[in-house]
Formats: sequence, structure tokens, C-alpha cells
Amino acid sequence: MPKMSAPPTVTILNIVKTGLLSLVLAGVAASAFASDRLYIFTEKYPPYNDSVSGQSFAHNENDITGICTDMVKAALKRVDYDYVMKMRAWSYAYNWVQDRENHGLFCTARTAEREDQFQWVGPLASIKWTLFAAPDSDIRLNTLEDAKDLQIAGYKGDVMTDYLVAKGFNVTTGVSGDVNTRRLMLGQADLWVTDG
Repeated sequence: MPKMSAPPTVTILNIVKTGLLSLVLAGVAASAFASDRLYIFTEKYPPYNDSVSGQSFAHNENDITGICTDMVKAALKRVDYDYVMKMRAWSYAYNWVQDRENHGLFCTARTAEREDQFQWVGPLASIKWTLFAAPDSDIRLNTLEDAKDLQIAGYKGDVMTDYLVAKGFNVTTGVSGDVNTRRLMLGQADLWVTDG
């Protein structure tokens, strides 16, 4: 597959919603912070989280960088807490930490549906949900409903994707932003939902 020398330019169509990215902890008992190791997961989500190698996974916290990653590392260093940090596909990480003691996620969008699933720490960042179109697209949206009959590329397990699916939009999911960017640029999707 040919590599692109520069990221493609896309047209911003519509800001959908805003959200907060947070660190969340699943199944962490009050005593956990006193004695146990914390296992925290994140996803490749530049500039918030990325791997030094550019891969979509990392097994060591030294291989993970980014705005949110640096804040989480600094907070854990400050309290001298033992932790293991890994980068995985979002849907895998999100499902893995459910009901596991001493496991957590970051950067996670805080929503009403997720509120009782975790103990929330943060916020780490604020994002705007945005629909993007290819530069040569003639798509014009006045409301979100105008996108209802269009094919939208979204990130598997992501809150933005889940929101659109729940509202009846046509969303094809991918496991990385790179896949969705390619779908958009190759005409396999009309729009791409991500933060902007």
C-alpha cells in the first residue's frame, strides 16, 4: 500500500458534540491504592495517546506518549504508585477492564451511559465531535440529521460511533483512525466521525 507523504486535507462539516476525556478505574477497591499494582490501558489516539513506534499497540509505558499519557504518568509518579501501562485497540481495552480489579482506562469519554461503570478521575482533555468529508466532497450539512442517509466511518467501540449508531446512522467501524481516514479518502465512506 503506498504511503502518503502528508496527511490529507479534509473538510470539517459539523460539530456534533463535546466531551471530556478522563482516566477511569474499574473495580478498584479503596484499599487497592495502598498495596496493589494498577493496570491501565489506552488506545492509539494522537495527540492524546500514541506509540513511539507508530504502531497501534505498545507493551511498555516507555513506548507510549501523548498529552493524556504524559498527564497520567506524571500523576502516578507523583503518588509513587506501581502501574503497568499498555496500548491496545479501544474495543479490546474497554472490554478487558470491565469488572477487573485494579484495572483502568484513559482517555475515556465520560457519558451518562458509562457513569456507573467506572470510578472517574479527571478530566484530562476536552474534545469536539466532528464529521469530516474528503476535500473534493460536495456534501453540505445544516443539521446532523442531514447525514442520516450517508455512509459514516467511525472508530469501533468509540462513544461518537456508538452515539450515531444508537440514533440510526449508517456507520462502518474500523479499529483505527488510519483505517477510517483511508475509507474517507478512497470514497468508501462519505463522512468520518472523530474529534476535531
